[in-house]
Amino acid sequence: MVLTFTRSFRITGGDHNSADRMLLAALGCNLAWGIIDAVMYLMAIFSQRSHNLLLLRQVRAVGPEAGRRLIGDAMPSDLARVIADAEVEVIRHRFTQLRETAGRARLHFHD
Repeated sequence: MVLTFTRSFRITGGDHNSADRMLLAALGCNLAWGIIDAVMYLMAIFSQRSHNLLLLRQVRAVGPEAGRRLIGDAMPSDLARVIADAEVEVIRHRFTQLRETAGRARLHFHD
C-alpha cells in the first residue's frame, strides 16, 4: 500500500512536505488495515468457538443416532467420507464424557 501511495505521488510530482504527509497517510492507512484485520480475526475465532460450543451442547442433548449425524454434518465432506461410523461414535461418546463447559464462548489473552 505504501508503494502505491509513493508511486502515485511521484507521478503527480509533489514537494518534500507533501512527501512527508503522503508517507504519514500511507502508514496510517496500513495501521488502520492492521487493526481491521485483527478485529476480523478475533471475530472469526469467537464465532468458531461459539459454533463448537453449540455443537457440543446439541450432541449432548440428542440421542446417539442424531448425535452422530450432527458430528458428521459438522465435518468437512472429505473427512466425513473417510471416517467410519464407529469412529464417529467414539467422537460422540467423548463429547458426552467431557466435563461441563463454560456458559458461553470467550476470547483469551493469547488470541
